[in-house]
Amino acid sequence: MTASHPLYDRPELHDLAFSGTAAAEVAFYEAVFRKRQARRVLEVGCGSGRILARLHRRGFDVVGVDWNLRMLAELKARAPEAVTIRADMRSFRVRPPVDGAFCALDTFRHLVTDEDVERHLECMAGVLRAGAPYLVDLWLFGPDYRYPHFLEWTAEDARMRVEARWGPDGAPDGGVVVEEGTFRVLVKDREEIVRTREVLRAWSRKGFEGLVRRSGFRVEAWHDEAFDPRRRAPAGDRTARRVAILVR
Repeated sequence: MTASHPLYDRPELHDLAFSGTAAAEVAFYEAVFRKRQARRVLEVGCGSGRILARLHRRGFDVVGVDWNLRMLAELKARAPEAVTIRADMRSFRVRPPVDGAFCALDTFRHLVTDEDVERHLECMAGVLRAGAPYLVDLWLFGPDYRYPHFLEWTAEDARMRVEARWGPDGAPDGGVVVEEGTFRVLVKDREEIVRTREVLRAWSRKGFEGLVRRSGFRVEAWHDEAFDPRRRAPAGDRTARRVAILVR
């Protein structure tokens, strides 16, 4: 059975809380994949299909890998033709190979050790056709980072309102940081507080590029949090959300 999780077991809450950049993310992935004539695309850690289901509606054949059964069921409800695979990010197979892949919303940072990353990228090498891109969306930590560093935002739709706060529970230690999310959920006259703690890798740009290179990939380009495929991220190591385009 899947271990319960206060956030990932609730697709509607998760997707609303992280809906702020979803439209820009979808447009970015679509532009990159269409430029490379990709038709069949994979999302690693696909969740409920927050991004993948929208790409399916735009004409892509989609494959989603995730460990959470509730999330995969939601993806199937949104995109019945999607191929769903319940698997760990460090051990999965997809056949036939895909034309492109992506890992959104900091999911890559759940690969905490070098061995985790190497095993994951070995899987990716086996599922990507020759020359296919792998897009990784993650926060980088630079020398400008100062603890504490919290993000606060609000999201709402016709069903609920979510007031969110996310940040570290301590400074990065040995390349790893524990981050906490607090979500105040308001539904009509009910209020609920949902909390989650995640152990994540604290990547620097140089460290990410080095381990990726040792695993047989290279960073072809960096893009910033605007998700504009025409604009590259500035050079240098700083704390920011970035998207790396990896190729073999």
